[in-house]
Amino acid sequence: MLGLMGVLTFLLALPVHGRPTVGLALSGGGARGLAQIGVLKTLERAGVRVDRIAGTSIGAVVGGLYAAGYSAEEIEALARRVDWAALIDDAPPRTSLSPGQRAEEDRRVLQLRFEWLRPELPKGWTKGQYLAHFLWSLTARASYLCDGDFDRLPIPYRAVATDILTGERVAIGEGDLAEAMLASVSVPLLFVPHTWRGRWLADGGLREPVPVKTAREMGADFVIAVDTSAPLRTEEALRTPLDIADQATTILMAEQLERQLGGADFVVRLRLEGYTSLDYRRADSLIALGEREMEARIGELLGLLGGLSCGKDGRSGGISGNVEFEGNTLISDEELREAMRAGWEAGLGPEEAVEREYIRRGYVLATVHREGDDLFVDEGRVVRLEVEGNRITRRYVVLREFPLKVGDAFQIDEVSRGVEQIYGTGLFDRVSVRLRREEGGVALTLSVQEHLYSLARLGLHFDRERRSEVLAELGYDNLFGTGGRLRSSVVLGERRQVYQVGFRMDRFFWTYWTFSLYVKHRVKRGYIFEEGEEVGEYRERLGLVLASFGRQIRRLGTMAIDVRDEGGRIESVWGTGYPKGKFKVRAARIGVLFDTLDRYPFPRRGRRTRVFWERGGFGGPEYIKIGFFSESYQTFLRRNTLGIKLRWEVGSPDLPFPEQFTLGGGRELFGYREEEERGWRVFSLHLEYRYWMPRYTHIGLRIDVGRIWPSTDLRLAFGGMIALETMIGPISLSYGRSLDGRGRLYLSTGSQF
Repeated sequence: MLGLMGVLTFLLALPVHGRPTVGLALSGGGARGLAQIGVLKTLERAGVRVDRIAGTSIGAVVGGLYAAGYSAEEIEALARRVDWAALIDDAPPRTSLSPGQRAEEDRRVLQLRFEWLRPELPKGWTKGQYLAHFLWSLTARASYLCDGDFDRLPIPYRAVATDILTGERVAIGEGDLAEAMLASVSVPLLFVPHTWRGRWLADGGLREPVPVKTAREMGADFVIAVDTSAPLRTEEALRTPLDIADQATTILMAEQLERQLGGADFVVRLRLEGYTSLDYRRADSLIALGEREMEARIGELLGLLGGLSCGKDGRSGGISGNVEFEGNTLISDEELREAMRAGWEAGLGPEEAVEREYIRRGYVLATVHREGDDLFVDEGRVVRLEVEGNRITRRYVVLREFPLKVGDAFQIDEVSRGVEQIYGTGLFDRVSVRLRREEGGVALTLSVQEHLYSLARLGLHFDRERRSEVLAELGYDNLFGTGGRLRSSVVLGERRQVYQVGFRMDRFFWTYWTFSLYVKHRVKRGYIFEEGEEVGEYRERLGLVLASFGRQIRRLGTMAIDVRDEGGRIESVWGTGYPKGKFKVRAARIGVLFDTLDRYPFPRRGRRTRVFWERGGFGGPEYIKIGFFSESYQTFLRRNTLGIKLRWEVGSPDLPFPEQFTLGGGRELFGYREEEERGWRVFSLHLEYRYWMPRYTHIGLRIDVGRIWPSTDLRLAFGGMIALETMIGPISLSYGRSLDGRGRLYLSTGSQF
């Protein structure tokens, strides 16, 4: 009797056309959740149309893309090509930084930001900038067309998150689709809690591991629950604090998970033994596994649903050959007609075919409507451009990095480039884009979250030549809201002490002009060598003022004029081979720098070239120096890198001692001491092979060729190294030997300052 009543209740709940409203509830599980894509592929093939989607964590991402209109195959293609691990790295690509920032960021140091004397402690490992923008770039069109109402998406959708201040479940059904996904996927400790309408949101799995209840609240009569959540880890798998936190969360969620699965009408519990939440590189096998397991049960599901099959709605009616286009300025009529012909063969209506052609070219907000045989195109032009969240930063500092202007058509690649450049200024924790429809086009808002601009840095370095050194630095990153950077630093070491105050402006107003000014005092102890033996030691005391005025060449490099005034004295410690007494140098230098290296240290691809001409005089000794330096890298078979470096510098034969060129050391000439050889002309060539091992470990081989004048000998050396990247910089151990029989072991820890 009860069974009959249940069937009657179910039948009474059906819409008048006799088909239940099918809801899909997708759980979390990290990489394991990629198996949900395989489930979707099987449902599509069987003709099961999903009417509602609710997702938690990774399920919110997979479900959100499906709700936005992506097919299961399109989501599968995305999952296979994306480097998911790279998306949780907040560091901007080196190529998006200004040349001045690159020089600063190349030094790996510990950094802490603070407000007055209160330090800012991180609330998570990553703020999710690149994951958020990646999701936004995929869903910008869907969010724009639905006007922020997720019930107006191709499939109504909810992302489930947890308010970590109140513990409440939050089913997000409006706003920006990518922001909703990010809130749901914000795993505690890994991600900073996501701020949404004044609430701090984290992983939805904390309150609703599989959102069956949310799907019911959306109006689903029949809920399919897909469980890809992770089981408890073994003792061997608990290796990090993040692993332990994840284990505790899994324990707390277990009872809720079982209870919520019990409320579903059909449960798909995928058997994912051997897969962890971090196995994103195994996307292929995870998707295939989900597809196989759903295929094995699709008959059972269709039986419960009455064998329904929906298929596509079909293309809209045809259009005559006399079609006219209105509003298209970016794509010609003939190109659009060709797109329509190709779309017709693929089963697309004329409006959809034209829209897809615009989307293919990056104009993702373009829309088309039809009146008779005429197609009217709205190309999605920007009619309003705003900035929000910039409490300190001046508006122009944000807008000058953004390539689109009012009147331009919205182009997704250009917008992404602009977001990357704004984030690359180093002034913001997050940069995002909000879109809304306005009369005549698109209102675009650049939303920035400023970080604290007062900072302290600490760096450590040790090598066999300089011994131990400590860097301490205080700075302010956004002087008067212009992006100007103020720095005060001290380096204390056994053989070197440096005290420096500096100011740097990477861009003046809207221009690409740059300026920097530094005042430095340095005390350095150096050696003089003959045949590899120390024959003297001196102490150099130097005071310097350096002003630089130049122009950025986009993000590729700079052209600059440097003016330098320095003076000091050289004191004897012991031995000979160096001048003693006071010296003064005044010089002007013209230089050009091009830099496309993808990372430093251990670049994998790109080139860096520096050329300069320098003239000394102006009340000091007169001399000329000309220099050329270039290094280039290329990686093949993913982990193998080849590099070549070339250096050629020449000066007047009577160069002052402090201006002479030097050669030697583990980075320049294996087998020799640092600055062992000195002269007025230098040439060096380095050929390098490097293999990138797991866990940021590198091994490599290098051949060095070098000569310094007035010596007549050409030096040839070779050696190998092993290095590990760490938070304070590389730790490297290398050994090299020259052809004249000299060998030397080199040890270096931390970045050089």
